[in-house]
Amino acid sequence: MKPNVKNVDSSLGPTFLPYLGERRVLARLRALEKADRPLKLLKPAQAIPVFLVAPATMDRICPPERGKCVDERALRAIYRRNLDEEQALGRRPDFLGDVAPWDPEAAKGRLEKVRLHDGVFEAMGVYLKGVHPRLGTGIPTIALCPERIEDWARGVRAPVDLATHTVYYHELGHALMDTGPHDPYGTTWGRVTEEALANWIAAQAFRDPAEKEWVTKLMAHQPLEYRAYRHLEGPLLSDWDFITPREELPRVRLAMWRDHKALGRDPAYFVQLADRLLERVAHWR
Repeated sequence: MKPNVKNVDSSLGPTFLPYLGERRVLARLRALEKADRPLKLLKPAQAIPVFLVAPATMDRICPPERGKCVDERALRAIYRRNLDEEQALGRRPDFLGDVAPWDPEAAKGRLEKVRLHDGVFEAMGVYLKGVHPRLGTGIPTIALCPERIEDWARGVRAPVDLATHTVYYHELGHALMDTGPHDPYGTTWGRVTEEALANWIAAQAFRDPAEKEWVTKLMAHQPLEYRAYRHLEGPLLSDWDFITPREELPRVRLAMWRDHKALGRDPAYFVQLADRLLERVAHWR
């Protein structure tokens, strides 16, 4: 079974069809299924239709909260904390050498100061949970905007097909995390956690070193909360983080996030995780 790709906006013409390059997509996803630490993306890829839409259509179908992003300039002011002396000496902050104590309330206080704003980042893809009248479907779907993806790739001088696949795998990551009615995406901690995890999932699909390098460059040109994926692979929170093998941490966090979304458990862990992720990405460009 192959991905079901439909061209919604005829104005796009045939330029991007067969677009996804089904053989390469499925080959990557099958490799992930067979890996020592598998990510199960093949089933959603086979079940979820993909719609190709024009920018105007994307702006209509993408929920407003997904069009916002973290205000980077204000964020760096929030997370300066006690780093002024280190920066004055020209040293990069050593976060792992001085892990802050577990303090969800302090983390929540900082996150409450973080602001999301409109108009900076135009959506290139979106995962939709259910029915949307413009697409005429009542099942989960993925919409991709070829023109915006091409602009993104052109800005980095990256291959368009790699940029396309990166966005597609990112949206499959959102589908993988769609485990229940509890959806905290509208909160800052929820948005940061999910976008970081979705980008981490997308990055895992690329095994070839040259492809991985392009994907890293592409993701470096995304909003701050998307770039936070780079910090998921390190201990951030507690002694538990330090005794968990580094390569296992993102998968453990992904499993915990899916449980949280399904059951609506206490978000203290993810409030703290989002706080730490923002702290690191704010100071490591």
